Amino acid sequence: MTEQPPGGYQPDPRQFPQQPYPYQGPGGPQPQQYGPPAYGPPPGYGYPPPPRPPKKSNTGLIVLAVIGGICLVLFAGCGVLVALTGDNTNSPTVATVRQDETAPAVGDDQETEQPADESEDKTAGKVGTPVRDGKFQFTVKKVSRADSVGSGFTEQKPKGEFILIVITVENIGDEAQSFAGSVQKLIDADGREYEADTGAALWLKDSKSMYEQINPGLSVDGTVVFDVPKGLNPVAIELHDSLFSGGVRVSLK
Repeated sequence: MTEQPPGGYQPDPRQFPQQPYPYQGPGGPQPQQYGPPAYGPPPGYGYPPPPRPPKKSNTGLIVLAVIGGICLVLFAGCGVLVALTGDNTNSPTVATVRQDETAPAVGDDQETEQPADESEDKTAGKVGTPVRDGKFQFTVKKVSRADSVGSGFTEQKPKGEFILIVITVENIGDEAQSFAGSVQKLIDADGREYEADTGAALWLKDSKSMYEQINPGLSVDGTVVFDVPKGLNPVAIELHDSLFSGGVRVSLK
């Protein structure tokens, strides 16, 4: 009795001899050949984008344009020069001067350029002669010098020396007007102006030069005091009826 193999049994292939492949003739079908699998080339990695083309430079065009402009200007200048030279050689030009275009005479220029002497223009009188400015009429009566003013504990000493000028002031207007010694000025030979010393004038007896109210038709005598360097010789006093008036000069020579 033949023994049956158990269920699920697989025979060992080594127990059977290997069978050769059937031979195929030259004209018959060739046996299927097995070889390595045909794989395509591996996918390539991404490549960077191509570089941008360089920008075109306009330097050459600019240089050419500049050179062309210079050449054009030179040619134009040469043409103008040639034209002018031709005109000068062919027909000489004679300058014509009109009578109204002639230069002024030298004497006229000298007279125009000479500045006027301000002291002469503004000097309207001298000591003892009445002069006017605004609503006041002034008469310089006396000029003197002093080493001090006041007496006792009120005595005032100058930094240089005092010059005292006695003035009669008359109101020629229609209403009361105030006279102030502080707006009067002393003038030296170099045109320098000196302010009045109202502090020293306070200690003068009956000076009435600090601030005095004068009614129409009335007059007062006032003494204006100036503190000046020793030896100064004033040439004029400039008198004002107010701070902003034009003033009038009286010669003290």
